[in-house]
Amino acid sequence: MRLRTQWIALLAVAFVVLGAGCTEPPSTRPDVAQLSEGLTILKADAAWGVNAAYVKDRRAVFIETRIGALRPEIYRLAWPDDPAHEVDFRVLDQKGRIIILQRGGDTFADPSWEAEIAQALKPQPDMSPEERAKDMELAWEGLGIAGASLPDEFREHVHYFRTVASRIPFHRDPELTARLLELASRPDLQSRAGKGNPGDKGYVYGYYEGGIYVGALAYTGSSVVIGNHTAVDYVFSFDGWQTAYLWVYACNHGRCSYDSGMDYYCASGGYWYYAVSGDMETNSGDNTAVSGACRSPYSWYTYSKYWWGSTGDKNTHLCNDDAAYELWQAREGTAWTSRGDMYSFSWKDPNDNRYACYCNSDHHCAGDWDPPVCP
Repeated sequence: MRLRTQWIALLAVAFVVLGAGCTEPPSTRPDVAQLSEGLTILKADAAWGVNAAYVKDRRAVFIETRIGALRPEIYRLAWPDDPAHEVDFRVLDQKGRIIILQRGGDTFADPSWEAEIAQALKPQPDMSPEERAKDMELAWEGLGIAGASLPDEFREHVHYFRTVASRIPFHRDPELTARLLELASRPDLQSRAGKGNPGDKGYVYGYYEGGIYVGALAYTGSSVVIGNHTAVDYVFSFDGWQTAYLWVYACNHGRCSYDSGMDYYCASGGYWYYAVSGDMETNSGDNTAVSGACRSPYSWYTYSKYWWGSTGDKNTHLCNDDAAYELWQAREGTAWTSRGDMYSFSWKDPNDNRYACYCNSDHHCAGDWDPPVCP
């Protein structure tokens, strides 16, 4: 196949959305029949994001990025060669269903992305493991081509394309598969939260008979002289971990799980009897770890209490607080966990480290420079 990269200036679309912020209507994705083989850049602005399509043998994936907030200074100092901004990206199949999703910070830079998450977790009778595997292979190939095609001004975007494409695709990674199968075999998994009960299938049907498994894998690495940075991967499966249908990277302001220096730490998860929980169905953006984490400002120096006194910034959080909250959401299938929500979350792990979304006098965060134990 002769590879060809096309750049399409969507001037009409640009005029329509002028002044409308960074949201991009999903209807702007062209039909596969309108696209040439190879990579097509549909829209690109280094300070905003990229919309691209990759076509091979009349099968397509769409690759999209959005530039978010400037990363906290602690990360820019620790990793000066990394992207300076929190970057969201996603890969979708030709029907617009999400395959890979990355959140750089606490929320998505483009709020419209939240509305498409629930759709990705609904039953899709035409999505078999074989079809999903083809989408994943094409996604990895497309990311590699995009990473080699964009000019240097897009280096913040290219960093993620190249890094993900250099890894073994998760559906073919034996180490990841073993971790997920071990997680699914744990006797407590199917007893956790879940909306409904085994006899109440809701709209779970077809390939989704039996509900949705949600795995959360925590990865941690040193980010400063003292303290660790923790990122969390979410994996959604509808067939007992034979196939990972949706993979979500929660980078928590810093490096993502697949970045240099990040190592696997622990796993948690849950089993939801509905293919998508009622909370996720509202699409409000505040309902699931997929679409958000803690809502307080970020600070590496969160408020803590010790025997000798108190110190730190009140009503803030850091990456390990995000990770603790995300792990509990995966375990219980909702943002309103038994340990609190994106505002009230507070938890002391078995190592006696404390985590909270608002570290303050009531819910202090002594020990949150360490990664949380997976619940």
